[in-house]
Amino acid sequence: MDKIRLELINSEQVTYIPVASENEVIEIAIDMSESFQAYPEGKGELWFKRPDGEIYLLEQSICENGVISAVLTDVETEISGIASVEGWWTSGAHLKKSPTYRLGVHQSFTIPANLREIKAQAQTVLEQCEALQAEYEATRDACYEARDQALAARDESMELAERTQELYDDAETLLAETMETVSTKTTQMDGYLGRAETAATQAQQSAVTAQTERQSAAGYAAAARESAESITGSVSQARDWALAAKLYSEQAMAEHNAAETAMTTAQTYQNGAVAAKTAAETAQTAAERARDLTNGYMNTAAENSQQAEEAANELKQSIARLNDLEARVAALEGKI
Repeated sequence: MDKIRLELINSEQVTYIPVASENEVIEIAIDMSESFQAYPEGKGELWFKRPDGEIYLLEQSICENGVISAVLTDVETEISGIASVEGWWTSGAHLKKSPTYRLGVHQSFTIPANLREIKAQAQTVLEQCEALQAEYEATRDACYEARDQALAARDESMELAERTQELYDDAETLLAETMETVSTKTTQMDGYLGRAETAATQAQQSAVTAQTERQSAAGYAAAARESAESITGSVSQARDWALAAKLYSEQAMAEHNAAETAMTTAQTYQNGAVAAKTAAETAQTAAERARDLTNGYMNTAAENSQQAEEAANELKQSIARLNDLEARVAALEGKI
């Protein structure tokens, strides 16, 4: 089948494609010769917008003397409706666009069989790209973090070096000041020796005063001794209180053990009560069976009086056992 070439000239009208969903049948062309003459080193492109809104570059575009043409495939004609196409002429930083031409795509009766496979592959590639982008962003963030740490370490090193220099300068100043202070202190020591002799004389006089204060201290010591004896009595009382607390604790522990023993005994009685209840239920079942047998025997008493007597005796024994079990249960319940 021959190709149908459509020259897109009027941007106001809708140019309908006469054949839909047939691959490489329709060829569209846009004249951008003016842009070609102004920028002959440029490149022409055709951008296509499908009726569903998807926009992409027609990669099989051909440019001859400024006329850009491309053959439509079944991808462009798959969706029916109004499509759009633009011609672009790019040269470095210059971009010239043609008017937007509208194309009417007829309803297609077939869908390309490989379109879904292509979309699935595109989705897979997209997911791979997203994964790679996430990995790239993580690596980029790690690099930024390492760079920040390196810058911080550099700043800290520079600050430490400046601080070291300051400490060195301070040490030199301190050494000079120390030498000056030593000289001054030596002069002062000579004066101190003279004053020390005077102080020795004053110390002798202070010794007499110290003797008087020592006697006062002896009195204070006696008072302190009395206070210590009072404290010793308080400590003894505290010890008695501690022993009493220990005794109370031992008594509480004994009561706790007795409570556990009582609880164990109660559990034993309860288990016995359960066993007695089970036995009572068994006896009740036997009594009911004996009653049923007795009823049967009474119906046939005329035929077999001996069996009726035996059934009556068995009933009496069952009733006696039931009464005995009920008494035992009542006794156990009283104990519990």
